[in-house]
Amino acid sequence: HEALRFGGYEITDKSVRREWFIGGPQAVDFRHGVSELIASEPSMEEIDEFLAQYDGYMGQKVYLH
Repeated sequence: HEALRFGGYEITDKSVRREWFIGGPQAVDFRHGVSELIASEPSMEEIDEFLAQYDGYMGQKVYLH
């Protein structure tokens, strides 16, 4: 129910074939972080650094996407 109330995101790292779904309050925090990142007109390195914070959560293997 939290994903319906707060939204959700599926993050996929195709290079290592892993994915992660964020829902609930964590999705709200992620959305806020992305909004701040976009407002700063980030470089590709800054985007990679931001997403690297979530590497530990990517536990689902992607077989077909």
